[in-house]
Amino acid sequence: MSLHARVGVERPGFSLDVALEVADGEVVAVIGPNGAGKTTLLRALAGLVPLHIGRVELAGRVLDDPAAGVRVETRERRVGVVFQDYRLFEHLSARDNVAFGPRSTGMPKREARRLADAELTRLGLADLGDRRPRELSGGQAQRVALARALVTAPELLLLDEPLAALDAETRTAVRTVLRDTVADFRGPVVLVTHDPVDALTLADRLVVVEGGRVVQAGAAAAVADRPATAYVASLVGLTLCRGPAVDGVLALEDGTRLVTADPTRQGPSLAVVRPSSVLLTREPPRSSARNVWQREVASLQVLGDRVRVTLAGSPALHADVTSSAVAELRLAAGDRVWASVKATDVTVYADSADIA
Repeated sequence: MSLHARVGVERPGFSLDVALEVADGEVVAVIGPNGAGKTTLLRALAGLVPLHIGRVELAGRVLDDPAAGVRVETRERRVGVVFQDYRLFEHLSARDNVAFGPRSTGMPKREARRLADAELTRLGLADLGDRRPRELSGGQAQRVALARALVTAPELLLLDEPLAALDAETRTAVRTVLRDTVADFRGPVVLVTHDPVDALTLADRLVVVEGGRVVQAGAAAAVADRPATAYVASLVGLTLCRGPAVDGVLALEDGTRLVTADPTRQGPSLAVVRPSSVLLTREPPRSSARNVWQREVASLQVLGDRVRVTLAGSPALHADVTSSAVAELRLAAGDRVWASVKATDVTVYADSADIA
């Protein structure tokens, strides 16, 4: 592993204690709700926030170790950072923004600009070097910030919500550029995001942080398939149920039961229900489904070629239906409907997160 870190930061009313290891060429996405400590973690790795406890080692070099009295200043770390708001210098051109890093190390202006032009060309901005930040689109500014982070050949790349400031259409295009760029980066990459699409398409592994602690970690697909907390489940659009199981039947907190197709499941368990598995009807369903609830429609959201119907109650259910089904059922917020799920469509597993 090229990055070995345990980041412990204490602030009034908040404590962060996160262990993180990232290999060369690996992208790890740190996800979590607002206030979980994601940005504090990133800033600590960059040297912008001092550690209270822990240790940060990058490529064999110790950058932080409070117990040993070691602290390397930010400017002396080979770390590239792309901030959420980009933080480009408004009075400098795109070229000189990118050249700022090499120039700050004493590189002659002409050589620094040559490196900047090469990096801008690599990111598809060859003709925009003379423009000021205010003359750039959001996607162009993001790529300039990325070029500035990469031009100094950093050993670690940190990305703080790099696509959050972009509109949906631009985000899709820039995500492709970012994915190709991080794939070519030889060092470790740490991405902080709250967007599940960014996390699942850009990262090799996910680390989920809630309340300053790691609550789940693992391969992106594995975490998405078997979430350990309600936050992770909601992030990927699933319903997570928790409760003790007896012969494959979970007793949920509100007193209802969830029947699974695994009669051997015993003890503390988690179960996932996918939106595609939830059937909605106006009348009690005439089917073999063993899980049936009557719920109120909380909201409807168009997602491409389908509509996601969120049902109030516990657990909060989501159902993906076609537009024609919405019209046929005449669904609207506040309506009462029946929701049913077959036992075979429930994924059940032990209630114990595999913390990596």
